[in-house]
Amino acid sequence: MTVAAQRSDPVDVRVADSPLVALRFWTDARLADLAEAGAEAERELIDATARRTNLRNHLRRNDETRRRMLEALDRYPIRDAVRAFHDGLALTGEFGLVEEQIASLKRRCDEIAAERETLSHVRETLRAISNTGGLRVDMRSARLSRAARRMYQMVDDEHQAVARTILDGPMQRLSDAALDAELVGRALPRDVRAAAEYAARCHSATVEAASALQRRIERLWPLDADHSLVQAVDDLLAAAASSGVGTLHVVGVERRLDSRLELSAYRIVEAAVDNGLRHGRASHVDVVVAFHADRLSVLVRDDGEGFDVSATEARLGRTRGLGLIQMHERAALSGGRVEVRSITGEGTEVRATLMTSRQPNVTPR
Repeated sequence: MTVAAQRSDPVDVRVADSPLVALRFWTDARLADLAEAGAEAERELIDATARRTNLRNHLRRNDETRRRMLEALDRYPIRDAVRAFHDGLALTGEFGLVEEQIASLKRRCDEIAAERETLSHVRETLRAISNTGGLRVDMRSARLSRAARRMYQMVDDEHQAVARTILDGPMQRLSDAALDAELVGRALPRDVRAAAEYAARCHSATVEAASALQRRIERLWPLDADHSLVQAVDDLLAAAASSGVGTLHVVGVERRLDSRLELSAYRIVEAAVDNGLRHGRASHVDVVVAFHADRLSVLVRDDGEGFDVSATEARLGRTRGLGLIQMHERAALSGGRVEVRSITGEGTEVRATLMTSRQPNVTPR
């Protein structure tokens, strides 16, 4: 029995201590995919059933109209009668197609339910083996192992994105400036006004390229000796103003901290703000940076769509969405932690606590 609703990730025995462990990971992943496929099939079945009910009502009215026309053909124009019969044929054909779709969706739901039941029994058997000591699974290490491989692809994608941004922006403007500089040299002996125009365009392109490169570099390394965490977060919210409105609140007395800790805090805020505006479609984001005696706390709260935290964390490492893993691991570098609270339709809150008294010998990027 096969269900083509969704395809689970292939079994990767490198994250397992034994084939049984690999089977347990695959079973959990497949059950999660089947749950999503089953929910989608149920939604499609509900929609198809509603369409069938609507078509049945239209057919009933069409039957009544045709019956009246047949009983008194002399009182209705032939054109109206023909149209009514054509409408009836079209409705009958569409109704038949919807009936076939409903039957197919019911078979699909039954197949998904049967496979879920089988895999649930397999999972319970594997859990029983685990309880006897024959199967040991380090869920966190396994998720991070798979996530690490995804991160390599993410780094490559980020490098490509940066290269594309530079090539399409600053490098293109520098090419324009080089061309204008060449035109200046050609036009100067015979047309001073044209040479001045080319020189102005060359200057404008050079300034634009320098400004674009500066923005790109600031995004890659937003903190330095003269630019604090609070200033960097304020710049981040100002840059995101086109996507939503952001408000920054500072609690306590601002002070400079270890550069690695400040960068970890900034990246956590950056990821939370980006998730809220880009994925959660938030219209407002509040950021709180709180300075305590022995720790730094950051809070990001948005009014976006929210999400199911438990379901998302259960799939960490199996999707390209590694923002949560990055936030958790950055906080762990400073002996801290991240809490994510979200309710679908009511926004998301990300709270991170970083210990200022413990600085690891790892430099985050």
